[in-house]
Amino acid sequence: MKIDFKTYKLPKENYIEEEAKKNKIVLCNSFNTNMNHYFGWLKRSNGNYKKTAHFTISSDGIIYQHFDTNYRSNFLKETNLNANSIIIVIENIGFLEKAPNNSLITIFGDIYKGDNISEKKWRNFEFWEGYDNKQLLALGKLLIDLCDKHEIELKIPENNLKLDNIYNYNGILYRANIDKKYTDLNPNWDFKKLKQKIEDGSNK
Repeated sequence: MKIDFKTYKLPKENYIEEEAKKNKIVLCNSFNTNMNHYFGWLKRSNGNYKKTAHFTISSDGIIYQHFDTNYRSNFLKETNLNANSIIIVIENIGFLEKAPNNSLITIFGDIYKGDNISEKKWRNFEFWEGYDNKQLLALGKLLIDLCDKHEIELKIPENNLKLDNIYNYNGILYRANIDKKYTDLNPNWDFKKLKQKIEDGSNK
């Protein structure tokens, strides 16, 4: 497994050098393409934006690490989860909505020009961008490595539905498991395949 530590490394102003025992890994969407979420982090709050992730897995399956996993950020709105969580962003547009001219638009109002779309009604949305299998394969390896390094329980939900008692959870989560307001990872993700890879990895 290759991890690129240099290309999209964040300066110290974009995370918090505060160590805490990790017991969760939270999987989220970028809701953007071409690493534009990373460049957005650098521009906001006069360069002091701290709602950042430890990793991004790009659309072509490359793993980029942005800062040390021992440190934290303020990525999650549920502030009590941030200190103990490792955040991994999967590059994906997420949900799309129909414009009056029947084109599909992103969360930012841009016309979607791709063709990797499926239709499923879920959490008030209907159209979703798909993921690449390279992302899933890279993520599976990264999760097994991180769980071993940080002694996090190597388990993951079989779907993206809300879970109860999330603050006491030890393991891997989708952000959609935290609250019904979240839509990541979206219905196009292969939840069963990743769960199988995790379970296979734990038996090696």
